[in-house]
Amino acid sequence: TNKRAVKQPRGPILVRGMARFMETKQLANRLQEEKRLREEAVFNFNTRYKGHTQPYTIPKPFKLSKNNVQKDKHKQLKKQLHEEQHKTCTFRPETLERTNRDLIKRILDDE
Repeated sequence: TNKRAVKQPRGPILVRGMARFMETKQLANRLQEEKRLREEAVFNFNTRYKGHTQPYTIPKPFKLSKNNVQKDKHKQLKKQLHEEQHKTCTFRPETLERTNRDLIKRILDDE
């Protein structure tokens, strides 16, 4: 048997790969913290919607069609706009169709 005493090292003990281990551990901690912050920003309703008391949409009644008054008003405004645009048009092309139409109109008006 060997009865010699084991030498105790003086000063710090060198462990190979310890620096890389600590570096990867710090990186993992940083990534985990970033993930936690992203999740908190996305899923935490209390901080995201500060003015709202409920974290969900409150349903309200909706209308499937407009009022007839609104439809009539819209049609009238559209017609007025169309008429105003045509007042500025001074060009009337002379085509065979136009002369035929005028002739038919005169014949029908005479009857």
